[in-house]
Amino acid sequence: GSTTTIGNAHITYPNNDIYYGEVNESLYKHGKGYLFFCNGDKFIGEFKHGAISGVGTFYLKDSTIVKGVWVRGRLVHEVKPDDPGY
Repeated sequence: GSTTTIGNAHITYPNNDIYYGEVNESLYKHGKGYLFFCNGDKFIGEFKHGAISGVGTFYLKDSTIVKGVWVRGRLVHEVKPDDPGY
């Protein structure tokens, strides 16, 4: 897969999730972007090769906020509100 960000895109997926942000040559989410899920959740942060990977924040429809570091869609380090740099 391409590792070069080529620009920004607005993509609506078949399940009605919507992505606004940077993409690579294969038009996968790659770089910084916004992903709006059809269930009302949203993610703002970094993507690599189409997956949530890097620093970002999930805003769940129930008002829960999860901020941290993600690898292939999985939270690997959560940042809490009382952490330095939150």
